Amino acid sequence: MQPPLQWPRCGRNDFKFCRDDTAQENEIDMTVTRYPGNFRIGVLDGFADGVGDPLPCRLDPKFQILVLLAGRQVFHLDHHRIELDAETGPHAVMMHLTRSCTLRYAGSWGDPFRKIALACDCDWINQLMGEDGTRRGLLESPLGYVTWRPDTEIARLAVQIVAPPPTETTAQANLFRMSRGLEILRRCLTDHLPCGAPPTADPVAETIRLYLNRHLGHDLSLPRMESDLGLNRRSIQRHFTKSFGCTLRDYVRTERMARAHRALAEEGASVHQAAHLAGYGTVANFSTAFRRIYGVPPKDMRNRSI
Repeated sequence: MQPPLQWPRCGRNDFKFCRDDTAQENEIDMTVTRYPGNFRIGVLDGFADGVGDPLPCRLDPKFQILVLLAGRQVFHLDHHRIELDAETGPHAVMMHLTRSCTLRYAGSWGDPFRKIALACDCDWINQLMGEDGTRRGLLESPLGYVTWRPDTEIARLAVQIVAPPPTETTAQANLFRMSRGLEILRRCLTDHLPCGAPPTADPVAETIRLYLNRHLGHDLSLPRMESDLGLNRRSIQRHFTKSFGCTLRDYVRTERMARAHRALAEEGASVHQAAHLAGYGTVANFSTAFRRIYGVPPKDMRNRSI
């Protein structure tokens, strides 16, 4: 059996999620690797019980994604309370901080306590997103964040970052982690800052949209949405249609089909798997709808994958 891979330790100011940038959590530290462009990936895997450092500290501007795979964590950004609880599945937060703010941990618990963190400079993510105003979403806020339950693919990528396959060199392991981290970044930006979503000043409509994105793989019903969102169906439909110019049904159908397209073009999914992702009961109906939208049958799209 090969010994576990050891990452090169970075300095105490390399990650800056908590006071000392190695994100201390009681008996364990976050191991951080810095990549070109100041893109950073951190891994924390161990035991946590309580508050490692209760004192507030300053958090510098940055863009960050945290994916909690096991355990529970509560912290405050200025007056915003953020709680991640992975008891029922991975829980994540994406943050865009254009100004300094105060971070205070309320506690971390778990045995294991397992999470990954991706971080980069605000300028880097802004250049990546370009000038397209329809994709900026939370990037417009000086302290913007969104929490959600990541899908199985993001969870799988996060697990691979925590436990990469055996490699011959540390450089290979770091490159493997970087590729997974960038793919998580791409998926998160696609899910939460989609190209086709126009900007909206209605936070209720945005909450509804993010809810739909999180539940694309599940059966969506208005009674369930009413219960989960605390709104009646008329309010849900009115807020959403006014802000995004389409019905709930049309939005879900479009997003599911886009997800199926990505699975075929980028992940080598089978046509049957793509049909399931798009919510179709038969491959024939899915193929007809896919060709009408993209101009080619799904089997041809799959043949283009690398």
